Amino acid sequence: MLTGALFLAWSSPASTSALSLRITIDKEALRIGEHPIVQAYITNGGSRPVTLVKPGDGSEVGWRTPEIGWSIATHNKPKTDFDYRQLRFCGNINPLAWHEVFILYPGQTREVSEWLSLPPLLQAGTYKVSCTYSNLPQREWQGVPLGINNPLAMVRVRLSTSCTLESNELSIEVN
Repeated sequence: MLTGALFLAWSSPASTSALSLRITIDKEALRIGEHPIVQAYITNGGSRPVTLVKPGDGSEVGWRTPEIGWSIATHNKPKTDFDYRQLRFCGNINPLAWHEVFILYPGQTREVSEWLSLPPLLQAGTYKVSCTYSNLPQREWQGVPLGINNPLAMVRVRLSTSCTLESNELSIEVN
């Protein structure tokens, strides 16, 4: 007879002011319509662990947590939030997997780049872009899942740390 136990670890909502979000792209000069590789990292500079969720299919349009947003400014336009819903053609989202919910201990950094893409920059010029990551544990998920969300992972989502992080600003030249 096999016996075992399941242990779920989570953090209580703590101050998230010590969390930071940093983004990088693979090049600072792009051609119109080019899609650079975007990398994003969250660092826990605090003294307590936090539980967070990786971005997934639907994060860019607010259909699941975390919500991912982009702010874009040019020399002649002030900073505005980019609305990805105008580019979304389907209502499907990938099901949540166990590994998409993670604990970030003090001093640790975690890459959260999957499902992150820079909005299209369709005119020549210099752009200032930044990214926001908002982990909203009680968000009601929308869209049509392409499978079953892992129920234990969903419990971990509901117990995760609520936070909104804004990345550093990148300057990108589009030719």
